[in-house]
Amino acid sequence: MGGMGRRRERAPEPGELPKGQQVRIHGLKSAATHNSKIARVTKYDPSKGRYTVELVGEDNSLSVKRENLQQIVSGCRLEGLTGSAQLNGQQCTIIGFDPAKKRYMVAVGSNPSTAKHMGVKTINVRLPTNTSVRVEGLQSAAAQSLNGTYGTVTSFDESSGRYVVKLKSGTKKLKPENVVA
Repeated sequence: MGGMGRRRERAPEPGELPKGQQVRIHGLKSAATHNSKIARVTKYDPSKGRYTVELVGEDNSLSVKRENLQQIVSGCRLEGLTGSAQLNGQQCTIIGFDPAKKRYMVAVGSNPSTAKHMGVKTINVRLPTNTSVRVEGLQSAAAQSLNGTYGTVTSFDESSGRYVVKLKSGTKKLKPENVVA
């Protein structure tokens, strides 16, 4: 009987960071020395709501809440820039997020050593499919309960200018300013 005794892989939850996802740690208080370090997700424990991450270049792992992880997202595209319009259509990688300014820190270009680093509004970065996002800034009484929840981008609807995001509660179309990678 093949397969007996093997544990089944559980299906990932909407918004769950996948195993192997590169992240930057931030906002830790008791282990603040690890803030700004790069790590890779090794597993997620839904019962604890924590990710186990392995620090890159170190023989050390941590158990961290999702809100203390900024995923590093490659395959993004710049669009709608006015001050640096020549960069529209360029590929970029999200390397951070400034919540006070609501801007991603991105690296523009494929070579990390020569990439241009700049802050860009969330509405000027097109996220690729399968990106984990946090919902924020929804104003209507019916939608406010979604703020702070996580989902996964399944597509971008060009006609409405909205991301199609799979949430635990179902699929929603959300404006770019209402999702943060």
